[in-house]
Amino acid sequence: MPNPTPPGRSVRDRIKLEIYYDLGWPVVRVEAIEPWIDNAIDRAFREFSRYSPQSEEWVSFPTVANVNRYQVPDDYVAVRNVIYRPYSFGIFFYDMFPGWGAWYDWLRNYISLTDYTITDMYLEMSERVTGQNGTWEFHHPYIYLYPMPRGSTPVFVNIQKLIAEEAIREEEWIRRHALATTKIRLGRVRSKYASLPGPRNDLTLDGGALISEGREEHKELVDELRKEYEEPLGFYTDSS
Repeated sequence: MPNPTPPGRSVRDRIKLEIYYDLGWPVVRVEAIEPWIDNAIDRAFREFSRYSPQSEEWVSFPTVANVNRYQVPDDYVAVRNVIYRPYSFGIFFYDMFPGWGAWYDWLRNYISLTDYTITDMYLEMSERVTGQNGTWEFHHPYIYLYPMPRGSTPVFVNIQKLIAEEAIREEEWIRRHALATTKIRLGRVRSKYASLPGPRNDLTLDGGALISEGREEHKELVDELRKEYEEPLGFYTDSS
């Protein structure tokens, strides 16, 4: 194994060196190469970005007539919700538009939030009953809209975006997830051989144990994110 990259200022360099240390380097030989570690860190960043509110934002795009498939950028790691209402017009699109607070500050001079919400819910229910409500599917990297758009209609998408490495705050979670991925890969390599000959007795390798540890740690880490970030949303009431 080549010497790992010396620690630098970047989050990646620190995580990479700590993973090598956790695997026992330089006391024991570690059959892991740097591209493995880099890929494991990339996977950890993407997995963390799927859950963290730090990466969540609303984006919008217009539909094109007779086109129902729209490709998302590579840095979109998850699509949480899509607001597509092909037969609705007027102010009721703006309940999901970024900058909603400023919009409602102007709107509340003419209608209360309660009346607005009830009216919007009624329109949405009517669309569902008449089969005119828009639906969507996400199969990476495409969003599919139904029914087929007949013209230009605004679509609002709640996405999880890949967090930049320099902006990450949960460096320890990233390290643990990347370490678990590396354990699984290292375990698969060591599982190719049941044992290696030694000066006195054969050396037994721990490939199976590494795979089991890595998979269990992956599950625990994802459960941690779900418990921390996927809490039920609270209720908002209009006091005006």
